[in-house]
Amino acid sequence: MTVLLESGRIFHIYNRGNNKEVLFRNEEDCEHFLHLYSVYVNPIADNLAWCLMKNHFHFCVRIKEIENIGFIDTRNASLKKPEDKWAIVKETTANKEFLRKPNPKTQWQLLFNSYAMWFNRKYSRTGSLFEKNYERKLVANERYLKDLIIYINLNPVKHKVVKKILNYRWSSYHEVFNKSFGICNTNLLWQYFDDKENFDYLHSFEKYDLDELY
Repeated sequence: MTVLLESGRIFHIYNRGNNKEVLFRNEEDCEHFLHLYSVYVNPIADNLAWCLMKNHFHFCVRIKEIENIGFIDTRNASLKKPEDKWAIVKETTANKEFLRKPNPKTQWQLLFNSYAMWFNRKYSRTGSLFEKNYERKLVANERYLKDLIIYINLNPVKHKVVKKILNYRWSSYHEVFNKSFGICNTNLLWQYFDDKENFDYLHSFEKYDLDELY
């Protein structure tokens, strides 16, 4: 059964490379994926956690309420740059007839499709880059949410990429302490973790059996 990305609800969204293929070969790939994420997903979702690994990724997001999502101007459809074509604008009397609300499911699909086309061109490859259907799970309660956020940030430790999560650049944990990327909504994050000190304390991976955490 397909999970609908309903407004006001929190979801764990993740996927991996087709046949476990590497999705991010270098820093440029990660940076481009995050750039596209900011274009397509930031307008429709608040991010609580994210992590890019070589062959998979995790995001924890709250889909914004409809009234808090801006509009896409259909007159921009012919523009080439994604940031211009999918720019979010405010409604005015002059542009009202050309506007439509972005659909959360479509925005995620645009992210994956846009990145896959860019990646295929860059590396002269063909075929599907991601597994067919990205996973999306509803986050049902606050305890589950906090465990999920910690699990996502500790992914590089779980997979033995680094010993200390602060040493891994491509995660919301690193973003929180280095003010990089502008993906994570820290104002929302502190509603669950209070502040940086508590956030850091609860991420001390010695406290967890990472295979059992999530």
